[in-house]
Amino acid sequence: MAQRPQSAHSSVSSLSPFSSAISLPQLQNPTGVNSQAPNPPLQTTNPPAHGTGSNAGRHSASTNPSSAPAGTPPSNPPAQSTSAPSGAGPINNVTRTPAPSTTTPVTNTSPSKRNSTRYAQYFDNWWAWEILAGCLGTICLSIIIILLAVFDGKPQPELHWGITLNALIALITTVMKGALLEPLMEGMAQLKWVVLAKESRPLMDFNVYDSASRGGFSALTLMWYMRKRLWREATAFAALFYFLSFGVDTFVQQLIQTDFRDDVVATSNAVTLRYAQRYNSFDQQASNQGSIVPDAPDADMTAAIYTPLYAAKDTDQSDLFSCPESNCTYPITPSLAICGACHDLASKLTKPGDDFYSFPKGPDAGGNVAMNVTSTMEPSRTNSFTDQVALIAAFAYVNWTNTATFVNGQYIDDPPIAGECALFPCVQEYRAEVRRGILNQTVVRQWSKVETRRITNDTSVAIGQWDYHNDICIPTPGMQGPSAGLDFNMSIKAFLGLQKALPPLLNGSTVMGTSGGVDFGVISDTPIIQRIYATSNMTEYIQRIAESMTSSVRRHPAKQAMVDLQNAADPNYSVPNITMPDFPGEALRQLPFTHIEWAWIVLPVITVVFSNGFLIFAMIKTNLTQRNLGIGVWKSSCLPILYHGLDGTALARANIDPALSTSIAYMEHNAGQLRVRLNSAGNDIQLS
Repeated sequence: MAQRPQSAHSSVSSLSPFSSAISLPQLQNPTGVNSQAPNPPLQTTNPPAHGTGSNAGRHSASTNPSSAPAGTPPSNPPAQSTSAPSGAGPINNVTRTPAPSTTTPVTNTSPSKRNSTRYAQYFDNWWAWEILAGCLGTICLSIIIILLAVFDGKPQPELHWGITLNALIALITTVMKGALLEPLMEGMAQLKWVVLAKESRPLMDFNVYDSASRGGFSALTLMWYMRKRLWREATAFAALFYFLSFGVDTFVQQLIQTDFRDDVVATSNAVTLRYAQRYNSFDQQASNQGSIVPDAPDADMTAAIYTPLYAAKDTDQSDLFSCPESNCTYPITPSLAICGACHDLASKLTKPGDDFYSFPKGPDAGGNVAMNVTSTMEPSRTNSFTDQVALIAAFAYVNWTNTATFVNGQYIDDPPIAGECALFPCVQEYRAEVRRGILNQTVVRQWSKVETRRITNDTSVAIGQWDYHNDICIPTPGMQGPSAGLDFNMSIKAFLGLQKALPPLLNGSTVMGTSGGVDFGVISDTPIIQRIYATSNMTEYIQRIAESMTSSVRRHPAKQAMVDLQNAADPNYSVPNITMPDFPGEALRQLPFTHIEWAWIVLPVITVVFSNGFLIFAMIKTNLTQRNLGIGVWKSSCLPILYHGLDGTALARANIDPALSTSIAYMEHNAGQLRVRLNSAGNDIQLS
């Protein structure tokens, strides 16, 4: 079938996107050929379209005598040109070659091609790609939230091929970000057609919308261009969220924080904490009657007593625990211990003379005696520890500094310091942990009420006097856990050894050395008394002694339990061994844990929601516009402007010469003055 000849209008339309609707009679050549013209005009007529078969051969032969034989289409048709008077315009210097015929017979299409065409209709003429992209972005965001919720508060996972959780989240975020930009950009592109169909707008609006829909800083140009009506333009919000999407990666990365926490690890070595249920260690000697009597504490306890008396706190507790890692934790652990306490007795001081102080059941100080310390083992001879049945040692002190402070124009004597301290057996519960190889213990509970049990029925033993057959027992009512019901006690021999060692160390005085008006400072009876005199915090001082002695008790606990009073008379009775092992603990290792800061999820969620919402908005606006004008889902395609470009009336109305529209600056300048709108033109839609 022969093709219909093309007109001059169709020949011009291939050069300008707006020329398909413009008739330019000035481009016709009324004078014929002028081969010397510097700017030959466009050819305004085309040769008849080539057919097929013999017709094509005849046409070829008639137009080109030197062509191939009839029946063969010419491979290079001759160029034809017409000319116009010189100065017709810059677009007139064009030589066009007539295109060969493209008409081909219609053949049946295979089912697979028909199906692919049908699918292409959904993706090219509808919103299928954008809907899929929006769904993909939503799915990616959901996967990110699920992954973060699963690993929140857990050790950092070890994925395959060395991939970290951060890398996996970053990959999913990249896919999500690319997916959410598709509906955002295509929605902006579609709205430029909707806006032009709704009302007359400057042609420059079309250019700004179209550039912004392609991303980059053109979106910022759109926001600046629409600044006066920013809150009324949906595309301006889309451009804003386009720039906000740049921060999605940063916000998602801020979601994942790393904390180093202790995690229980399995070890081949035991994790234990030593405790003492019974203490029975002492140095002993034989008496004249052959019985064993206590002489003094053993060497370890002696060192534990003297070290804090002379030096700082003993911090070496490495033999109290076993921890194969640098960190370990233990359950609440009870143990037999030595407790220390101090009470301030300054309020009980009396002043018999001008420079003399004393208090009941205690020492006195005054004159040249700066401090006096006396000790006792009898609870009845104390002021504050009468309820402690078993005192290892108690001592009272008065420290008269004989100094004054100048206040309001006069000297006021500084008050003396008086107090009373004691050491006694007790049971303590500890919350213990090892940090970087150092044992840290906190006392959470303490029992110090002592009971004495007598094995002998000898009534000749005076009440209030200690018998070698008595043991010091400390009940622990209310103790919970595996330690409940344990019998904590100290043998009387070990107790008497401590009583023999400590009190002599805590007796003495400090005097002011003066002679003939010359002050020689203070002189103490012993170095220990000198330390007590120089100590500003007596409670801390006595606690150091108690903790050091407790460590010795726990290092050398008794292996045998206390004698059972009910079966002691049985000749076959033997003291049972203490079989309970040291308290078990757990080894800890510092591991990186994943901590999610959920506040950073706000921007990714808002961006995905807005992207999908903006797509729905663009779809609805397009549907409403289709009912009124019939525009299609054109989005960012450039074909609609080629098919439905400006008609000649719009250019004529603005006095715009198409022949001069070859400069971008010229076109942008005129686009700001030219107002256009998509209108119906018969069965067509025209930008006019």
